[in-house]
Amino acid sequence: MNPYRHPWLILWTLLLAGAICALDTTAVNVAIPSIMRDLGAGVDDVLWVVNAYVLAIVALMVSAGRLADVYGPRTLFLAGLAVFVLASAAAGVADGVGTLIAARAVQGVGAALLLPQTASMVTHIFPPERRGRAFGIWGVVAGAAVALGPAFGGLLITSFGWRWIFHVNVPLGVAGLVAVALVCPNPRAGTRRRFDLLGSALLALALFLIAFALLESRAGAAGLALVLVGVFWLVERARQHREPLLPFALLRDRNFSLMSAINLALPCSVGSMLFLTVYYLQEALGLSAAAAGLVVAVAPAVSVPFAALSGWLTDRYGGTYVLLAGLLLLLAGLAHVAVTVGAEATWGDLLPGLLVFGAGMGVVYAPPGSIAMYGVATAMAGTASGVFSTVTRMGALMGSAAVGAVLQAGLAAHGDLDRAVTSAYLLPIVVAAIAAAMTIGIRPTPSARRPAQPSDPAGAPRPQRATQR
Repeated sequence: MNPYRHPWLILWTLLLAGAICALDTTAVNVAIPSIMRDLGAGVDDVLWVVNAYVLAIVALMVSAGRLADVYGPRTLFLAGLAVFVLASAAAGVADGVGTLIAARAVQGVGAALLLPQTASMVTHIFPPERRGRAFGIWGVVAGAAVALGPAFGGLLITSFGWRWIFHVNVPLGVAGLVAVALVCPNPRAGTRRRFDLLGSALLALALFLIAFALLESRAGAAGLALVLVGVFWLVERARQHREPLLPFALLRDRNFSLMSAINLALPCSVGSMLFLTVYYLQEALGLSAAAAGLVVAVAPAVSVPFAALSGWLTDRYGGTYVLLAGLLLLLAGLAHVAVTVGAEATWGDLLPGLLVFGAGMGVVYAPPGSIAMYGVATAMAGTASGVFSTVTRMGALMGSAAVGAVLQAGLAAHGDLDRAVTSAYLLPIVVAAIAAAMTIGIRPTPSARRPAQPSDPAGAPRPQRATQR
């Protein structure tokens, strides 16, 4: 019996309160030209308005997840949302690009604190065989935010100016703070825990340098990051018996490790595909940025109903085959778009592939989180969520960096835009195919049709019931 009353109300409250982060991210991308004109900034400066936010998130999410194991996910969510709201207010009145970049970095700190907490809360308030629908609903909200973000941002910018993409976060965030404080519990594992400051500092710096190297193509930063990762690993190995930041038991969970790898591949494939399609629509077909964005928005818009269906199927039949079906849909959509791009193609010719790709996006939303978090004990739920969220962000960064390099190499080698773009589509296709192949190793998890048994092959014992404080 679920000890938490109204778990769906709790989930919806967290998702809607945290949706402003996703809306803000896509709205800022749309606002870049307006920010450049108003603040007199160059392209490199304005790109840091985006990158400062990303770097803060990537560097801090694992630590934020572990802090949730110490203080509870509601505490971290409220703290993160409060920081995000205050930083949004500062960004909205920024009088120069430097001030705006600083405010965006603080926004990233707030987002890093709150983003891992939804998955952590799901692990506490839903039994393992009922988490598919919860993660499916999460996918619905995420897909809707991605689809609506550019239109929402464009409307605000056109009507009121770019500063309102930050101003609007203040009333929405305050409403979210009140709702989360009133509705959400603050589950913890029941034993007093300590926070690993040294491990957190080492990992945060290493992840910052990895993300910086990907964004800025700096080999030196990547090398230093690898050294820090090695030091972090040695420190954590020595701390496994006394509250480490990263419990190695989490990495020994086969499904969690596999799903983390797949969750690295998915945003890499999806992000690089969407980037290539937007690039092709603008550079080859001459569409405006707004028109290209609307065409590509078909995919995340279509994903919304399929994410809800995927959650129900995951709970009903288990996530492995649902995930594989979603990956095959992704591959089919990718293949269609890749063979369609060419001198004679129109944007309408790409729509069938985008529709199939969007369906695949929706189907793959629910299973990874449900499968990964099944065997995770509640004492490590925050850490697991932080790792999982960080891997997702790193996959997106790797995809954008890699596809940009492949596209530039293709243009240099062929001197032909259509051939270069077609060749670059091989990257998301290969990455999605690797992810599909990795599903072979997933251990089956219980479903509504096959409840968990004492000898269930899913591996870990049932997580212990959390206590509420």
